[in-house]
Amino acid sequence: MITIPFLGYGAGFFDWVTIFLGLLVAVFGVIIFLQNTQKPNSRGFFFFALSVGGWGVVSGLFSAGFFATVQPLLVTTFYITGALIPTIAVFFLQTTMNEESAFKSTYAAALLLPYLFITVVLSATDFMVSYQAVPSGAVGEILLGKGYMFYVAYLVLCFVSALVFLAKMRHKSVATEVRELAASTVFGTTAVIVVTLLLPFHKTINEIFQAGQILVVAYLVLIGFTVIKKNDWNLKLVATQFVVAMVIIMLSVELFFATSTTDLVVKTAIMLAVLFASSFLEKSMLRETESQEKIEQLLDKLEETNQSLKTLDRKKSEFLVIAAHHLRDPLTVINGYASMFLEGSFGNISREMRDALEKIFESGKRLVTMVSDFMDISHIESGDMQYEFTDVDMKKLVLDLGAEMRISAKRSSLVFEVLVHAPPEESFLAVADYEKIRQVASNLMDNAIKYTPKGSVFVHLSKSVDSRRIILSITDSGIGMSKATLEKIFKKFSRAEGVSKVYTEGSGLGLYVAKEIMKKHDGKIWAESAGEGYGATFFIELAAKGREGINS
Repeated sequence: MITIPFLGYGAGFFDWVTIFLGLLVAVFGVIIFLQNTQKPNSRGFFFFALSVGGWGVVSGLFSAGFFATVQPLLVTTFYITGALIPTIAVFFLQTTMNEESAFKSTYAAALLLPYLFITVVLSATDFMVSYQAVPSGAVGEILLGKGYMFYVAYLVLCFVSALVFLAKMRHKSVATEVRELAASTVFGTTAVIVVTLLLPFHKTINEIFQAGQILVVAYLVLIGFTVIKKNDWNLKLVATQFVVAMVIIMLSVELFFATSTTDLVVKTAIMLAVLFASSFLEKSMLRETESQEKIEQLLDKLEETNQSLKTLDRKKSEFLVIAAHHLRDPLTVINGYASMFLEGSFGNISREMRDALEKIFESGKRLVTMVSDFMDISHIESGDMQYEFTDVDMKKLVLDLGAEMRISAKRSSLVFEVLVHAPPEESFLAVADYEKIRQVASNLMDNAIKYTPKGSVFVHLSKSVDSRRIILSITDSGIGMSKATLEKIFKKFSRAEGVSKVYTEGSGLGLYVAKEIMKKHDGKIWAESAGEGYGATFFIELAAKGREGINS
């Protein structure tokens, strides 16, 4: 039998540190466990921390020489908990790696049965380890029995098992947090095994205890924070709970050192005040954490909804393109035949039939315009709108459009005039897409006629003072617009208030399309009105050729 003298004589600073670290580890394990009691790795860490904490407290009590009558029990408990730590560590690694249940069962039998045997032998006999008191009053001696090598063999088995798990990590696609968790567990377990095994063979046994405890606690704290990171728990909340728990423990210990009744009452009051305040702090942080989680969940849902809306919007655009494409051809045929009837290509028709055909023809034109607007929106939103920039004579374009629009204005009994504010030889060339600019100008003139029940529509073409910009304005004496309406009419599906009383069939798309077209021309489009009932003026502005660049 080997006899090992233990050199402690009463409780010293490092003995208290060892006991405190053991309690600290146990409290840390409880706090981690309470974050989520259903998580396998939080339960595993809880038992791991309790075993390490118990091992630390027992070793500190034994080293300090407390409770001389139970020193043999402390020695037995020290070795039982020393073997429990690597046992739990191996199961903790299994949980971390999510090994199959059959594999877990095999390891459970291979580790638990020997551990139970060691526990029974340590508790009932002196076959492995025993304790012998000394007359001097110092801490007694640890006696190693013949069966101590069985204990050593078991620790080596646990150590090899932990290394096997760590090696398997290298051949599996696991997250970084899992690798860190496994490595920290293995190194912390190794520290426990080394301290436990080397303890009987080192003369300065107290130093081994102290160095080993600090090393084990450092690794266990690292493991705990890795568990927190792996589970995405609130590190600030865990740290706050841990600090509060330590303060409460220290204040509780202070109660045992009270020198008088008054001192005891004061210290108790302080402890209760801190406990009360800390509960409010923890609840506040919990509410903050819950709020953050709800916000994150809402943001995730918002992102999902946004993606769904984008998908729906894309499908809507695709549907519009397909529908518009298939609608435009038959509408063109309808308008063509209606026009031919009105022109007399199929013989004379009665006045009643002419009126009906004119309505068919005008309705067909409106439908073609709406279909074109829908197709334009789809192309604009998908970025597929094609532009062909060439030299465009704006004066000719406006005069030609004016001649066409004059017919509609005459039918509505409106005064309609096109005025060019420049000498006849003045050039109004612009670099633009002819069809797109014509579409914008036509839309503005057509709107002015439609929304003017009586009065006049004047089209003005001019240049800016420095002749760098061509300005087209269409002024009507129609229904006018409020300030609120002016701010929204260029938005998609937006119409002026009260327009349905004058014209019911607008889609609210024409001005939106016009604005997007003018953007591509580095131009401007805007509207002005003195208010409802006072008419309105719409403006478009383009760069004169050779004066400004164009975004093609």
